[in-house]
Amino acid sequence: MNTIGTCSKCGGAVQVPVSWGSTIPPVPTCATCGATAKASHGPVIPTEVDPKMIPKSPMREPEKRTVYITKYALTQGVYPIEVVLSTQTHAQPPSWATGAYVYGGKIGEMPSNYRLGKDAFLNREAALADAEYKRVCRIKALEREIEKLHSLAF
Repeated sequence: MNTIGTCSKCGGAVQVPVSWGSTIPPVPTCATCGATAKASHGPVIPTEVDPKMIPKSPMREPEKRTVYITKYALTQGVYPIEVVLSTQTHAQPPSWATGAYVYGGKIGEMPSNYRLGKDAFLNREAALADAEYKRVCRIKALEREIEKLHSLAF
């Protein structure tokens, strides 16, 4: 074992193995107390804030809205949920919404993603119109299926 320094906890020798069988280097460890080295992000670099990079206006609080969900209109009906709308785009959805999607759900259920204008609507009238359209489409699909069953010959 190579001694590379002194432990800040007990004053013992901090050591690393001379050779190891991995591409990942070993963690320096105190031979006396077993303490390991803190994770480092590299050397400390002095920095200062550029005044041009500070936003001129403070960030607004996200707007809370009631959204009417129609994704499950034929089984659960149209129901409202409270969400926070946001226009930010990130790899992970910030808080409750990203772009044209909202994220939320009924209390006690797993939250889900809903697309505005398809599964979720900002006003009740549009949501009811979409639910009615889904109902009519489902009735037509069932009528086609009934006709298909009537035409079967055994």
